[in-house]
Amino acid sequence: MSSINISSSKFPQNEKVFLDTNVLYWLTFASARSLPSTLKPSAYQLEEYPALFQAVIEKNNQLIYSHYSIPELVNIIVNVESSLSGCGKRHEKKKWLRKGGRQIIVSEMKTIIETLESWGATPLGPIPPLDATQYMDRYANVYLDGYDLFIENELSTNNIKYILTDDIDFLSVNSLDVITANRNA
Repeated sequence: MSSINISSSKFPQNEKVFLDTNVLYWLTFASARSLPSTLKPSAYQLEEYPALFQAVIEKNNQLIYSHYSIPELVNIIVNVESSLSGCGKRHEKKKWLRKGGRQIIVSEMKTIIETLESWGATPLGPIPPLDATQYMDRYANVYLDGYDLFIENELSTNNIKYILTDDIDFLSVNSLDVITANRNA
């Protein structure tokens, strides 16, 4: 419902804070790699989100993530790694994955999962996913798409009110307070 930045008086303390996939990507994979400018996140994403993350920790918040974040991260990292190998087209990516790329992705994801565990981040418990009608009903009412609708369902079911994300589409969800460095929020 509202946008919260690092200096906001509404910054959460002793709450559950959901780490969105884009933030997980920047804090783990993207920050540990030297990427070409075409694949590199914006400077503010690599500079400001670590500071926001640190503030979340310092305010004694519990870190939460979704199991949906794992396949979403896999997809992002497949796109980056295959592009680095010169395989930009879909059929090239699939071939790249079969010829050894999958092992690269598994290794990267193991590191990310170990990092999440070292942070004490807790995955949301399993809940029944939205069926097709529920998904489309929710799609008609908020500006979320893809995995984000399933994630928002998990957040609302678990009464989680805070999300650390760059995705300002989450501002369309009345029950969420969005912690962000996105200047368009």
